[in-house]
Amino acid sequence: MIFDAPGSYIRDAIRGLRQNGNPVGSGYKGYFWAETADELMATLLHLRDRASSELRTVRALTTAFGTDTQITLALP
Repeated sequence: MIFDAPGSYIRDAIRGLRQNGNPVGSGYKGYFWAETADELMATLLHLRDRASSELRTVRALTTAFGTDTQITLALP
């Protein structure tokens, strides 16, 4: 471990950098600053797949208690 910080702190910092448009990639060796679009592509595909999976989970859970209602998600 390079940083003596909780993993959640590092993930939150990376999320903030990415949401501000910084090209932070990730892979099996950890996080890195992407210098080209090709370097960032694997991260983009992974994030898109995770988001799709989470949305499928949300759809499935809406029926957990017989409440198959439309939900509204607020975006920042």
